[in-house]
Amino acid sequence: MLRFFEDSVICDGDGEEYTKEKNVKAKIRFVKFEKALAMQVLEMDERFRAGTYGEKIYDYGKFSIISSLEPSLYVDKVCLRGSCFVEDYEIKTKKFDTNNERDAYLENAIRALKSWAKNWTGFMENPAETAHMLRDDSKDDFVLEV
Repeated sequence: MLRFFEDSVICDGDGEEYTKEKNVKAKIRFVKFEKALAMQVLEMDERFRAGTYGEKIYDYGKFSIISSLEPSLYVDKVCLRGSCFVEDYEIKTKKFDTNNERDAYLENAIRALKSWAKNWTGFMENPAETAHMLRDDSKDDFVLEV
């Protein structure tokens, strides 16, 4: 289980009970498969959703978080929910040549999502907010909350 919060995190040994969860920007389920990664956007702050005639982009180095049409995983970006509402809960996958490539991609996505949740200008009502992360690396199926 992987979750990001803007406030301090408290959890039990199983990582199931959390307190002080507030201002969650997105809740995304990632599942690692052999040479593949699956993603499902479970929740997303509607302030980042793209409208019919545009997209919203947050660049983090060479990786981007985007709201355009529908959730997707691309080489250098993660697309969250967009203007195509019927695709909101679709499960998207990306294939890799090796598990190491998959894991590196996931780490880049996590860093970019963490930065997006903290720094996207549309969320800046409280610029002092910080994000924290808990992760159990032994799990191949986890939910990310940013």
